[in-house]
Order: sequence, then structure tokens, then C-alpha cells
Amino acid sequence: MDISNKNYFISIIGFSKNEKLLSDKKLISTILKNLVEIADMKATREPVITKIENEPGLEGYIPIDTSNITISTFLLTRSIVAGIHTCKNFDYKKVIIYLKDSFDLENVKFFYYTDSDFRPISDVLL
Repeated sequence: MDISNKNYFISIIGFSKNEKLLSDKKLISTILKNLVEIADMKATREPVITKIENEPGLEGYIPIDTSNITISTFLLTRSIVAGIHTCKNFDYKKVIIYLKDSFDLENVKFFYYTDSDFRPISDVLL
């Protein structure tokens, strides 16, 4: 495993054209498991999916050997917020494309951070 002393974080925000995708617990669990593989990480346990209090939506979380992956969905705005925080570098473009396709997202914004670098990559066409 290529572990570094850096932290890597990607934050993805987008709006789904299909509200049903945002309320499907099984789908969100599958997406979290697939993100672990796409980012070449190792899950330390199964995903946890819970309802968001005070707003229709779901929160999903899966711990990985180098930190965690999260997804929150918000039905009223038909939006998602997803993030990967880790000390192992990964191909963020694959992650973005997978999330965009899985949730049928549009108007997507992405931000990629490291300890020494903050790079908004929203303008990158994928």
C-alpha cells in the first residue's frame, strides 16, 4: 500500500436528475463499496446507511484502512455531497466519473485537497 504522510481529500457536490437514486439505501451501500475498489482502498467494515434527521435524505459511511468515504443525499434539493479522506493517493477522476454516472448527476462541483495543495478542479471536463 502506498501510504504517505500527506492527507488527500476530494469533495464532490452535484444534483441528480433521478430522485429515486438518492433514497435507495441498497444502491448507496453498493456505491460506497465500489468506491473503495475504484480508489484501490480496503474497507474495514460494511457501509453504514442512516436517515438524515430533519430533512429527507440519507447518509452513508464506510471506514477504509486509510480513513473514510462518505455520501450524503438530500431529497428536497436532489443533491449529493460525497467525500473521500485518506493518506493514500488515488485516481480522483475515476471517482468523479463513477459518482456522476451512478447518481445521474449534473451541475457537479469537485474540490481536491492535499496538505500542501488546494485545487478546485470543477472546471475539469470528465
